[in-house]
Amino acid sequence: MSSGLLDVLGYVDEELIRNPEEGVRSLAEQNPDHPYGITGGGREESASERGQVAVKRLREALDFFRAGVKAAGHEYKGSLDENVLAITPFGTYKPTCLLPPWMYSDISRLDGSKILFVGSKNNPRVNPVYIAKSFEGFILPKLREIGIEIEAEAEAEYVGAPGLEDRRYILPIEVGYSLDVSENLREYTENISQKLGDSTHVFLPCLGYRKPRENWEYMKEKLGVEVVELPSLPPSTAGMRLAACLEEMASKEGVELYKGYSAVSAEVEGSKCFSVEAAHRNEVSEVEASAFVLATGDYISDDLLVEKDRIIERAFGLTIETPEDQDYLSWLDDTPFPVSGHPASRLGVKVDRAMHPLVKGDVLAENLFACGSIIAGYDYNTEKCGFGVCISTALAAAEGVLDYL
Repeated sequence: MSSGLLDVLGYVDEELIRNPEEGVRSLAEQNPDHPYGITGGGREESASERGQVAVKRLREALDFFRAGVKAAGHEYKGSLDENVLAITPFGTYKPTCLLPPWMYSDISRLDGSKILFVGSKNNPRVNPVYIAKSFEGFILPKLREIGIEIEAEAEAEYVGAPGLEDRRYILPIEVGYSLDVSENLREYTENISQKLGDSTHVFLPCLGYRKPRENWEYMKEKLGVEVVELPSLPPSTAGMRLAACLEEMASKEGVELYKGYSAVSAEVEGSKCFSVEAAHRNEVSEVEASAFVLATGDYISDDLLVEKDRIIERAFGLTIETPEDQDYLSWLDDTPFPVSGHPASRLGVKVDRAMHPLVKGDVLAENLFACGSIIAGYDYNTEKCGFGVCISTALAAAEGVLDYL
């Protein structure tokens, strides 16, 4: 489901964050119940100390990630000092922190550019005409509203991926497989060059799957312009590359991966979790361990289940705490998609500073920890902080496991 772009913090109270490090520090200082505040020490630390520790842990986690993906043959560009405003396939922009080099392009630095958006008619997930019109009619005016003045032009062309032209419908990953074939890449590049005109930048739906850097460098050399791969909708090619990279990293560390399983129940007695049951289709397996990390996701992965009168976490059967003075179903009465984010997006499992899941303020199990989007207290959709929260809480949970063991 990942876009392949690594968001750390893009917005706070609908205000654009240009420096994610300063944003995380300030957010952790002001909100001890936000996951960044919790990784900084929560309510037990002073605001100043909480902000410093939150940034320190985030940097440690990102450094570990970048070193690991680099060793696995992948790479990311960017820093905590500045967010990049990346163009999306929706014809909008989003602030993000780290991107693969071939996806790295900040629209605030495109002054004087002439952009060619390329798509194929049988890949409706990337509509170049829509993106080009939105760039001039929406993105540029929105940038002016926040004090970013740039002059740029955008055009669109359709160029089919070699070998896929006769298909009625294709996915971006299929374009990736096609362009990983040298002959197809040469043909595709040549076809784009015939429509290039005086463009200075070319934005494409995909630059290959296994060889994005090699293909990117080839196209830049042959076209003589900047070439950028656009993010794509799920299933995202960049997200699939990242997932494969992370799986390789885990395998090298001796981690056994069981793909397709979902945690459906757990055995907890006293203050300890003894086992978790994981299901895949009709098969259920019991997993025993000395410690467990709950990283099952939220509504998208069906670990937060919405029932008629409550929201529950599936694996441990936890009832998710909701505001006492509000009926969560009534939130839909006003608008299902408020600009500030739906209140249900902030719901999840509450944790302490050691990342133990809490039930009415008490630790559920001393050997159980949690990380990622299952945690309460933030809205990754509106804050654009999903990856940053996941990786910083994962580090905190891992440290909790080590301390317990």
